[in-house]
Amino acid sequence: MLGGPVGNTTFDARLDGYRRAMEAFRVPVDPALVVHDDMSQDAGFRQTQRLLAAGADFTAIFAANDLAAAGAMRALRAAGKRVPDDVSIIGYDDTPMAPELFPALTSVHLPHEELGRTAVKLALQRGENSTRQHVMLGTHIAMRDSVRPLI
Repeated sequence: MLGGPVGNTTFDARLDGYRRAMEAFRVPVDPALVVHDDMSQDAGFRQTQRLLAAGADFTAIFAANDLAAAGAMRALRAAGKRVPDDVSIIGYDDTPMAPELFPALTSVHLPHEELGRTAVKLALQRGENSTRQHVMLGTHIAMRDSVRPLI
């Protein structure tokens, strides 16, 4: 897990989701395989290089954003690893660059337009109503080529 800065609510929630998913499949979370950084492409590259140099045993990377995933892909290529044959990678945000990477990056898609509309709607309603509202929007996985099928 290439996570973001500790204490950042967005990245903390993604890390929590990662932990819950691992638990649901009865896979123990190895703290040595959870790293935190600034979530740039360089950080994804650097942290993946560090994991590889340490001899970490992993077959997949979940990056808390697509930039870090792109950096991880670059580090894996530099180490002679093939995505997805040797290591699968999933990003988060489904940015426009995700399908342009090679291989095309599987990513958690956020409904950016719906998110913007909902934020504006809530901001306008807030003037009328001082109570806080919490809205949960749906996500889905944009399946592409960076994940090896398990079957």
